[in-house]
Amino acid sequence: MIYFFVILFVIVVCIFWNQFALLLFFLFAMPFDNFSDSKIPFSYDYSNKESWYLLDSRKPIKDKTPEADFDKKRTVVFFIHPTTFFNRDNWNQPKEDERSARIIRERIIPNQASIFFSCCDVYLPKYRQANIYSFIASSKNSKKAFDVAFKDIQDSFKYFNKYLRKGRPFVIASHSQGTMHAQRLVLEISRDHKVIKDFIVGYLVGYEVFNDSNYPLVVCQDASEYGCIVGWNTVPKDGFKIFKQKDLVCVNPLSWEENEVFMPNLYNYGSMGFSGWFEQIILGAPIIFPIEKYLVGAQCKNGSLEVEPINSDNYPVRLFSLHAYDYGLFFKNIETNVDMRIKQYFKETD
Repeated sequence: MIYFFVILFVIVVCIFWNQFALLLFFLFAMPFDNFSDSKIPFSYDYSNKESWYLLDSRKPIKDKTPEADFDKKRTVVFFIHPTTFFNRDNWNQPKEDERSARIIRERIIPNQASIFFSCCDVYLPKYRQANIYSFIASSKNSKKAFDVAFKDIQDSFKYFNKYLRKGRPFVIASHSQGTMHAQRLVLEISRDHKVIKDFIVGYLVGYEVFNDSNYPLVVCQDASEYGCIVGWNTVPKDGFKIFKQKDLVCVNPLSWEENEVFMPNLYNYGSMGFSGWFEQIILGAPIIFPIEKYLVGAQCKNGSLEVEPINSDNYPVRLFSLHAYDYGLFFKNIETNVDMRIKQYFKETD
């Protein structure tokens, strides 16, 4: 009889492996105690350059670059990074958590934020991101942790808008937890007519985004529309989904249309993957991963962006389905698209 239960357990684990692995991962990051105001990490001062991962698109911290070399591009990007904090000691990331910061410097910036370097000055604030366990925790803990994180996003955007943007039109780009906060931010700034008139597009990627959740902004319906948002969640064809709602926003980054038309890999201008969360360092510099053309086709289906099998070893991080590669799989398409929307914005507003 014991063998029967062992076999049954193995079968169940195999069938529900993704869910089982996710549960173990979340439990590994579960904080020891409930949320406590006394343990909230110190907040950031966004007038301090050390409170930013990026202050423009050329280097993480402008310590030796002449002031005159900055703010030359006509458009800026406010980028909100995804969750990289998995430490059980706190519900929100403290400033000194180097492991989280390293993932952002060595993975998120090269694979996501750098997409916008050619078009724009990119500003990426540090913030007291919520522990990844917050996504499945009780609301009394998770809401407080996410509110602490969003307060930093509010404060950093206010500083960005007043001192860094300098009247230039802007893009908001985000991923995962970053997109949770970006939705709240977009809703706030949509009420400010002086600010929202300079908004070009929001790439709200890798989270639950619904058509009616960003009103009065709408979902972009073509590749050049501005003043709107796009979003998607990438999964293997018929594979595991971390977001299962059918009415999620899904704009195909190979067509920039919100429909279920399959776009073959010939429309994929180039993808950038990575082999693990931590970068290998050679001679003191991180490896830049190669661009792979025509890697996958894609199709929106039931609220998710399904992609063809990936014929490359640079995309092995599958714990959250293909969530880690929401940006990287469409690297060159996003890079091309943001240029198109910026040009259309200036064409119609200059």
